[in-house]
Amino acid sequence: MQNPYQAPPEIKQTTNSVADALPLEEQALRTRRTCLVTWTVILPLNMIVPALMAVNLVSWSGTGGILAAVTILYGLGLWCCVALPGLAVRVLLGGSIVAFSQFFPIIQVFAGVIALELAGIPFDDDYSKPIGPLQAFLITTTVASILLGISLLIGSFLHYVKQQFK
Repeated sequence: MQNPYQAPPEIKQTTNSVADALPLEEQALRTRRTCLVTWTVILPLNMIVPALMAVNLVSWSGTGGILAAVTILYGLGLWCCVALPGLAVRVLLGGSIVAFSQFFPIIQVFAGVIALELAGIPFDDDYSKPIGPLQAFLITTTVASILLGISLLIGSFLHYVKQQFK
């Protein structure tokens, strides 16, 4: 005798999530779209503390260097979301944690100090001479590189842990 409450065999074969049921191409497209939107949110969230630190250091022309660096980084992030979504997902996962860490901006302050030193501006300087556009560009890309690297490390670790518990 057959159990009347037992699901038919074709229903038993279903997957656990809606995303798993989609064809592979649609899953990739969905991942890319989600990544593009998330990058557009995560990037400005990660710029709060660095922008507040930069306000008093750069000249008006230095702002152009910052805007150029941010525009290039935004474009590279969009490209990464389309061309390398696996990498982008890890960066965004870690980037959300780094953005949250701005409540205690230790990472951001150290990244700024390292960037200032690499740009040839001693951290203990009195900053009486405003930073120009080239130095602002270099400092912005250095800080962004450090924060992106940390985001990638955190995101890769979390992705690894998630895969272990699947």
